[in-house]
Amino acid sequence: MSHQITAKFVFNSDLAIAQDLSSQSISSSIYPCLPDAREGLSKSQMNKPPLLRGVVEYKGKQYYVVEMLYKTTPPFVDYEEDYYQGGRFFVQLDELGCLPLNTTDDATDLLFVSMTQVVPEPVAQQLALQWWQKRLNELGSLQKLKQDILDGLKPGPYTLYLFAEDVWALEQLGITIPESALNQPR
Repeated sequence: MSHQITAKFVFNSDLAIAQDLSSQSISSSIYPCLPDAREGLSKSQMNKPPLLRGVVEYKGKQYYVVEMLYKTTPPFVDYEEDYYQGGRFFVQLDELGCLPLNTTDDATDLLFVSMTQVVPEPVAQQLALQWWQKRLNELGSLQKLKQDILDGLKPGPYTLYLFAEDVWALEQLGITIPESALNQPR
């Protein structure tokens, strides 16, 4: 059962239009605004190309969220190899070109904060809806997605954090997360 996003949602009389990602790849127009993370990647890391996780058009601009590996400073002082980490990158595109909305300094941190720290709320909601829609398509059923989320919310080394836009998006997909299960970032 496929749940493709085709609706236009109205928020404060402004349209935030989610785009269908089923056949869309990363626009060459936004590559200049993504970190040059390809240099120095191992063969296994090269098999993990940047993933387009969402595209939303809002007030004449397009907003992209891309998940990718990037070269960064190692968390350990004595680590001497190149160090790569995964993160989310937000890019705005308009008639003037692309604008990176975050840097490699905060790309990983943005896994633990609301998207509204980077983009307007209607955009954050639509990007979250696309993010969770993509995860639903990967898992194949609403029940599997809900269980995956509930498992991720349990305390552990990779604890999942849900924000208002995530809760909203999951409700659009028919999933309600009990408030008692929600985590707050440190």
